[in-house]
Amino acid sequence: MDGNTAIANILKMEGTEYLFCFPANTLIEAAAVAGIKPIMSRTERTTVNMADGYTRMTNGHRTGVLVTQSGPGIENAFAGIAHAYAESTPILAIPGGTASGRLGQPPDFDAMSAYRGVTKWVTQINQAERIPEMMRRAYTFLRSGRGCPVMVQVPGDVATAAGCETMVGAAIEGLGGLDVLVNSAGIGKFGPIEEFDEAAWDETHNVNLKGTFFCIRAALASLRASNGNIVNVASDVGLIGQAGLTVYSASKGGV
Repeated sequence: MDGNTAIANILKMEGTEYLFCFPANTLIEAAAVAGIKPIMSRTERTTVNMADGYTRMTNGHRTGVLVTQSGPGIENAFAGIAHAYAESTPILAIPGGTASGRLGQPPDFDAMSAYRGVTKWVTQINQAERIPEMMRRAYTFLRSGRGCPVMVQVPGDVATAAGCETMVGAAIEGLGGLDVLVNSAGIGKFGPIEEFDEAAWDETHNVNLKGTFFCIRAALASLRASNGNIVNVASDVGLIGQAGLTVYSASKGGV
């Protein structure tokens, strides 16, 4: 689990059904795993307009959420967000951002400065541990006063920081405790063993096995207090194996 997973699960708890997106953002896959349906557009302006239209269609009972890539992605979204601001439409924009270690080094689009005049609140997550705090504040701004866009920028290195404790902490704070933990996130990398490199091995095991372990560790105290349960979703191939599924089988065997 990582910062993206923490954000995706918070969005899910807030009732997010769809994630409007273009063209690339690591949050998209995490949202899909969390049960949020990604809807891809052809341009950033269209992405913003779809989120805007979704909020209007639900009469503000649901908030449209959109993601873009950093740099040119969030630059091209400006007109759409400015229009939503003029029309008093609450939408949540979560663009990617420059890694914190490279802030201020050109080319670096400063979204916080550029969007301050057309959002109710714009911020940048500077630590994975602050994700619940800043997402909570974002939703407070979205639900109070005049409806306006809110932007939370996520630098690349924060999005990939360890986030199991962050996600579980947000769930405990929002729900008052845990009764059950279901570890169902999983990805599959398929193909002959000679085609797999170290990156593919690490990605598969980080999601399927490492995330399961550290979510359990983070949730144990709350689950023990409530006499709760843990459900781990594995796979038959973790026991019997299958051609082309060597890496996936190993990760699910660990689960």
